[in-house]
Parts: sequence; C-alpha cells; structure tokens
Amino acid sequence: MRRKRIVTRPTRFGAWAGLFVNIGMLAVGIKMFETLSEDRGFGQPGGEIGSFFLLFWLAIVAAMVLFNLKVILTGKTPPTTVYEIEEENDNHPKPEEPRNLKESPAALLRQLESLREEKLITEAEYQEKRRSILNRLG
Repeated sequence: MRRKRIVTRPTRFGAWAGLFVNIGMLAVGIKMFETLSEDRGFGQPGGEIGSFFLLFWLAIVAAMVLFNLKVILTGKTPPTTVYEIEEENDNHPKPEEPRNLKESPAALLRQLESLREEKLITEAEYQEKRRSILNRLG
C-alpha cells in the first residue's frame, strides 16, 4: 500500500479574517472584564475573577493574533491539518474480461450444449442461458 499525505495550511486571507475575529474577541473580553469588575469590585471577595478572566482571555487572543500576524507577514506557517491516506498499489493485475464476453455467440451456444449433454446443467438452466445469449444478438 502507498501512503499519501495531504497537508493543509492557513492562507493569508484566512489570517486576515482571523485577525478581525481576534479584534472582536478582544473587545468581548474587555467588556466581560468590565462587567465582572462592576458586579464584584476588586476589594470585595470574588473580585479577582474578572482579572483572572481578563488575563486568561488576553493570553489566548494574543496567541491567535501572533499566529495570524506571522501568516500575514511571512506566509510561512506550520501545517494545521495533516491527512494520511493509504492507497492500494496500481501494480495489481487487472481482472481479465470474462471469456464468454470475448467469444462469439455460436461458440457460447456450442459450449452451453456440451454442458447440457454432460449433464452439468439442468434443462431449465440451459434454456435460460440460451435465451440470454440469443437476446444479446439482437
């Protein structure tokens, strides 16, 4: 079997789109920080939830922004998805065309007659096959 590897990488257009999404995510993170800070002030118990959220959110957004900027500026990116496909070799012998398709109808009828005479097929099988050979003629 032959293995085929398909690698997908982000495009510059995708990186620009990702950058705009990241800016939106940054705005959402700042708004969430403000909301959490207003509900529970920094001096009150639980007020640090807002600052922890902001730090976590900013770290994730910063990583995505850096990745998208790297794609936009350099065009060099690591593969994001790798598919490995196993293919069968093309070296297998191709199946031969059935002999009876190559032979003439007369030869097929003679062969069928000999099978019937040797009692290798029943009369019903003989008649059925004979009809199918004759129907192929026209």
